[in-house]
Amino acid sequence: MTKDATATATAAATVETPEKKEAAQFSIKVNFDKTRESITKQIEDFNEKYVKKHMETGKDFFDKNYKKVNDEIDKRYKTTKENVEKYRKELNDYIDGWKKYVNNMPVKNNIEKKVNKNLDRIPTMMNLPGKKEIEKLITDLEALNNKVDTLAKNA
Repeated sequence: MTKDATATATAAATVETPEKKEAAQFSIKVNFDKTRESITKQIEDFNEKYVKKHMETGKDFFDKNYKKVNDEIDKRYKTTKENVEKYRKELNDYIDGWKKYVNNMPVKNNIEKKVNKNLDRIPTMMNLPGKKEIEKLITDLEALNNKVDTLAKNA
């Protein structure tokens, strides 16, 4: 037989009837469904075996250690806060002690008097009003404002 004759004979043999075509399509669908079920089952088994167990184990491990870390942080925060308050109180007591000591020194009063005296001289040297003059001026201005307010209310 020649090549053409062989091709023609093969084509004639493969002519499908509608029943054969429908059976072939049904067979393809059945095979597809079986394959899909098999793959789905394999994926579920894989997830169960390798993913789900490890995720649960990892979650338990994480939750347990997360709680430990949080507890330790809270404990150290509380301890640090207490220590800061304690040291702050000690430092304030120490500073207060030094303030009392310095305030009771006779030299401090002499220095303050001399500095204040020299500071009071500066404005007069520059022909500026002194502290007492400014305070008197403020008092007089407040009295004048009160009188103006009283007159404004009566008018």
